[in-house]
Amino acid sequence: QVYLIQIEFYIGIAQSMQDPVLTQGISVDLAGKRVLLVDDIADSGKSLNLAIRHLEAKGITQIRTATIYTKPQSQTKPDFYEKLTDCWVVFPWDRKETLHKIRKETGNTARVESEINKLVKAGFPKRLVKQLEGLQ
Repeated sequence: QVYLIQIEFYIGIAQSMQDPVLTQGISVDLAGKRVLLVDDIADSGKSLNLAIRHLEAKGITQIRTATIYTKPQSQTKPDFYEKLTDCWVVFPWDRKETLHKIRKETGNTARVESEINKLVKAGFPKRLVKQLEGLQ
């Protein structure tokens, strides 16, 4: 079975609130269960830590964690992860929103291009940047 937890933390590109906020918790009885907690990234580790504390409060007996990416500075290291990185990660489901935020937050064209070039250097497909620019 799959259950979702929602935690809000990021408010912009590489910008987060002081602490993550649990906005949707688990409402089913999972006391005594073993759980695999899956997240996309362990950046600071604060969100993962909040999710673990939430599950522990529900009486879950064993929690294992898995992420796609983890960063060296994460205060909580997942039990399993695919890649270690120190780069800002833009997931496919965040691409359009990320470009929109860059344009909204930076204002001047030179700075927009600089930020987009950083994304391309980190692996964001340049072809996709051009395609999404037309969808503004």
